[in-house]
Amino acid sequence: MSDTEFEDEAAAFAARLDRLVTAAAVLPACARRRRALPLPFSNMTREHWVRSIELWKQHGLGLLHQQPARPCPACGDSDADPLFHSYDGHPYVECRTCRTWYVPLVVDYGLYQRYFELVPEARRFGDYTQAQVNDEAAMAVDAERFDGYYAELAGMAGAEHPTTLDIGCGVGNSLVWAERHGFEAIGVEINQAALATAARLKRPVFALDAELPIERFDVVTLWETLEHLADPLSALQEAAGRVRPGGVLAITVPNLDSPSIRSMRGTRTAYGASKAALNSLAEGIRSDVHGTPIAVSTILPGYIATDINVGRRGPFTVDLDTGVDALTAAIEREPVRAYVPGWPWRPVAGLLRVLPLPVLRRVT
Repeated sequence: MSDTEFEDEAAAFAARLDRLVTAAAVLPACARRRRALPLPFSNMTREHWVRSIELWKQHGLGLLHQQPARPCPACGDSDADPLFHSYDGHPYVECRTCRTWYVPLVVDYGLYQRYFELVPEARRFGDYTQAQVNDEAAMAVDAERFDGYYAELAGMAGAEHPTTLDIGCGVGNSLVWAERHGFEAIGVEINQAALATAARLKRPVFALDAELPIERFDVVTLWETLEHLADPLSALQEAAGRVRPGGVLAITVPNLDSPSIRSMRGTRTAYGASKAALNSLAEGIRSDVHGTPIAVSTILPGYIATDINVGRRGPFTVDLDTGVDALTAAIEREPVRAYVPGWPWRPVAGLLRVLPLPVLRRVT
């Protein structure tokens, strides 16, 4: 690279980074507040997490393998190729028709009810019913996110006195915050313990097969519910049928919080997804070997120039020597997690997690 090319590349890098920092500084307060929420399992200690996996592997996997097979939840085809087993023993396959990754067994509420009956200790790790009303940290998380959700939805509902249905509402914490933002709110739930708790708290939570007092709603929500369902497509169809014409269907699901996926486009999206999957796998392996001399490090490389990505390199790409040196140094340190090279990828990764998608599209 000539001096002129280097100066041009450095100037372009500085401009991109400046736009990222500027964009982060002007994020709306509500967006910053929502994205400050803890990551999944933040209310569970490492020891409890390890114990929950131990119990599942000892007692739950046998129940899982007794479950009936299911086709692809996206297209309904049953022709699939095996991929891997997750750290907690769930088999994953890839649909040959639509390429969806899924567990080819029915994983439903009944499975976990049998598991909790077999292993009562496991309920505290897998059923958050009591935490939703007794755990101050869990209730604070619910309050933070539901306040933000319904503040936004109130302006989108398009009705003076909007109605909302929360599918899979647990004990109904979401309904409390919906009502504070002007909604007439009801929920549906399958968990019998949650239904009993909601009834004790006099919250309008109904069983799935109950007749609801309202037929269609201005807003229908599924907050971290869809990923728990054995047939998500049917659930979406049912939810959509409950939305009035012109209403809103709002859904949240967990993601891997991956800066790579959020900043990549085209063929690089698949590359980012593979990195994110390995990141999740490393977390599971680290849980498996916790308390042993084995060290597991998750190395998160940025864009490193190689022959295979010519013409498809993203922003902030570093040369091969710099990238390899950073990788080697990180591996020798044995950290839990390392972004390489640390500059600029550590600050960039933090920004990519919080920037709105329109901003990402402009700067990447």
